Amino acid sequence: MRVTGRFLSLGTVVLAAAVEKRDSTEVISKTICYWDRPQSALIRDTIYLDGGLIGGQETLKGGVVQPYQESLSQYQSLLYEIDLRQPFTQDFIRGNVSRVIQESYRSEENPQVRFGHMLANDYEFILYGGVMDESDSIVYPDANWALAKDLYPNNGISLPASGRWRKVQLDGVTRYIADGAYVNVPSENLSFVFGGSRGENWGEIRGNGPRKEHGPSKLSSQLISVDLKNMGSETWENRTLPKAIPPRTGGEIVWLPTGQRGALLAFGGTAMDLNTSTTSDPAVWASITDAKRATLKEQGQKFMQEVHVYDIANNKWYTQQTDGDIPPPTAEFCSVVASSQDQASHQIYMYGGYAGVPSDTALFTDNYDQVYVLSIPSFKWTKVYAGNSDLSRRSHRCHKISYNRLMVVGGVGRGSSCLRDEFLRVFNLNTLQFEEEYNPENQSQYKVPKIITDQIGGTENGGATLQANWNDSSLPNLLMLKYPGNVTNYWPFISLPASNTNVSTPTASAIPMNTGGLPGYVPPLLGSTFGLLILFTILCGVLFWLRRRKQRLRRLASDSGASTVIRKHRTWSWLMNVNIGDKEDYYHPGSEGKNQLDDGTLPGIPTYEESRLVEAPEDTVIHEMPDTGVIGELAALAKDRKVTYVDQIEEISNGSASSPQSQPQPQPSPPPPPSPPSPPSPPSPPSPQSQPASSPSPSPPSSQSPPTASSRPLTNDSILSVVSPMSSKEK
Repeated sequence: MRVTGRFLSLGTVVLAAAVEKRDSTEVISKTICYWDRPQSALIRDTIYLDGGLIGGQETLKGGVVQPYQESLSQYQSLLYEIDLRQPFTQDFIRGNVSRVIQESYRSEENPQVRFGHMLANDYEFILYGGVMDESDSIVYPDANWALAKDLYPNNGISLPASGRWRKVQLDGVTRYIADGAYVNVPSENLSFVFGGSRGENWGEIRGNGPRKEHGPSKLSSQLISVDLKNMGSETWENRTLPKAIPPRTGGEIVWLPTGQRGALLAFGGTAMDLNTSTTSDPAVWASITDAKRATLKEQGQKFMQEVHVYDIANNKWYTQQTDGDIPPPTAEFCSVVASSQDQASHQIYMYGGYAGVPSDTALFTDNYDQVYVLSIPSFKWTKVYAGNSDLSRRSHRCHKISYNRLMVVGGVGRGSSCLRDEFLRVFNLNTLQFEEEYNPENQSQYKVPKIITDQIGGTENGGATLQANWNDSSLPNLLMLKYPGNVTNYWPFISLPASNTNVSTPTASAIPMNTGGLPGYVPPLLGSTFGLLILFTILCGVLFWLRRRKQRLRRLASDSGASTVIRKHRTWSWLMNVNIGDKEDYYHPGSEGKNQLDDGTLPGIPTYEESRLVEAPEDTVIHEMPDTGVIGELAALAKDRKVTYVDQIEEISNGSASSPQSQPQPQPSPPPPPSPPSPPSPPSPPSPQSQPASSPSPSPPSSQSPPTASSRPLTNDSILSVVSPMSSKEK
């Protein structure tokens, strides 16, 4: 159902063309080290990614290695896909990430964004919000505009095999919001965006640039939702959060299968606006006082200690305290939910992130590689994985890809560290370890790890007993009620054939590069154009052949019908001196050249043979067939007469209608006794009046006017006599 284009080169690749160039500043290879805050969604068996900011290291012809950062506008028409049917090992990923994360083209209607939101169900996704580069070369969309990709038919709507892109008209909401926490709920066809950053007075927001008025310098206190049930007719809602819920950016929100329509739980993040957290100006960092840092740290810690639960069916918020191994202040992390087999408890796994507080000289020096679990309904935190600081990251995404595994994609490493060796990671929720191999068919049911059951009670299959100290006595009613809906999981995925995972390494980077040549999308576009042209030419040739074949069959059918008429009425054509060959519709004497008349004959007129004596038995009566070659009588008519098949058919039809055969025939008188045979002599043409007595005919024409074809209908019966033996009894 999806069209995959060039590969995204996320490893080290060498540009062969650069070897021949002598310019010492020519880029010969690139190594991607980070993918900062893309927007992503898991839809059936594929993880889709869009936007974000890609950067790393590049090696020049002269051997110099320097950092690089792609402009968002350089890859604005790209969409990335991870096919979860494709197995891989961690060693394979380290040198061949481009074979797992693949690139395809998307609509160029909307420039690429960072800190956006991919809102999805099992049939479509919508790219909503985010910030774009500050540039005069970008045409910025309106405030009420978003972009959707329809992937699978829904509610009777048919789609092309590759899906379709379309514009979405926002109603009651604005796209000017970025870095909100968002979650997709396919079983309810709903998606939610919690908090985020906005502009002054909800005006336009852009990335860092010369126009300070476009910076996302304010925090959003909104919960935005979209109902995706009706493809192409999505409905949006914009609710203001209660004052007890502080706004933030870089947080997370998850969906729990409890209550009539499920529940949302929001936690983490930072109170620092996106305009400050994404600045590249060290002076901005230095301007943040120690008191400001202390306030941000305190707020960030509260976001982990105090979580907020939303009852979707009843539109009601709850606030609940947590305890246990509470994580430090954390923002720009990722999270997934795994429920026990008896649905008695739900574990929220969170991975990575950063403190959300700037240091004196650098903003991101304290990233995490840790995994924490918040158990519901006990609201107990448990640290289950300490991690490796060298592999710590923030601004990544992760998705649950089976009952017991999550996949981490991209992110930004600590300081100047590069994530190329661990760009994709798979964490086992049962064993609490990162795995070296991913096999889509090798999975298990989720089992609550012992380190967690030691805190909440029960076993690996469920039966948790620990309850929270409830801030609101009605909250347990929501969390203890099992979700009545159907949650569809598309795993386990069937592995692709090995040939699909061992494709040759691309010889050029698929990351858009400004090398002075053609844009990356031009060669595929030209190839597609020529391919369509060839297909169109072939189609025209086939249609032309079918048309000629149809004409030939029609002509053959017509000739066959005409031949049947000719065979039945050849005598008529012979009498009228008409050539009824297959190559001519009519014959005009002399029209076919002199050579045809050299033998003294005319086409259609038989030559006379020498008469022979015929000895007939005594009991046989011979009726002489009169000579029908009355050239003198018919030559005047045939000289300038052109008779077509249609004329013959009409005249024959008219003649048949008035033929004497259709009328009662008088009985012929007995023939006279046979006379003795006489010496042979050449036959002489009979006169027009000497017709056999046994051949009735219409009233003869007046002697004053010559006979014509219309006044003398001629048939085979009026021309030929039958020689028939008669028995002695009949005589």
